[in-house]
Order: sequence, then C-alpha cells, then structure tokens
Amino acid sequence: MTAKKLLQIISTILVALVGVRLAGIRTFTVLSGSMEPTYHVGSLIYVKKVDPTTIRPGQVITFMLDENTVATHRVVEVVPDEDDPSTLRFRT
Repeated sequence: MTAKKLLQIISTILVALVGVRLAGIRTFTVLSGSMEPTYHVGSLIYVKKVDPTTIRPGQVITFMLDENTVATHRVVEVVPDEDDPSTLRFRT
C-alpha cells in the first residue's frame, strides 16, 4: 500500500468519526449497486436530516426501511397525503 493511499484511508476515517459527527451528519457505506453509477458499491455517503417538506423529485435520500435497514434511493415523486404532509415514492 502506498503512503498516499494510507493517508487517504486515515483521512476518511478521521472525517467520518470526528468531523461529520459534530455537524450532525451520519456516514453510511453503499452496499449494493442499486444507485450505480451515482454511488458505487463501497462508497462512503454523508447523510444529514432535512425537513421532509423540502424534498423534491430527483433528489437522493437515505431513509430507514425498518429498524435495522437503511436504504438510499432517488425520489421519483412526492405525493401529498391527508394524514402525512408528504408521502414519498422512490425509484427502485
């Protein structure tokens, strides 16, 4: 392993563990190819909470499918619902 590659790995770890936590950002690793070519398998993504009413079609969001599963998908359509200000449909 080259010194440049090692420095890049160490920098990524430091940013992920320290810097982004202070800014309220969480990090996730892309585990599948469902978002190729935008996000490649193994890529590190940074996620910050946003107001759901600001989400628009074309944006990429990360959300909980259930209490143990995180998913990242592109929003196809935002459909208003009577009980919930916005119900989101995703390209899968």
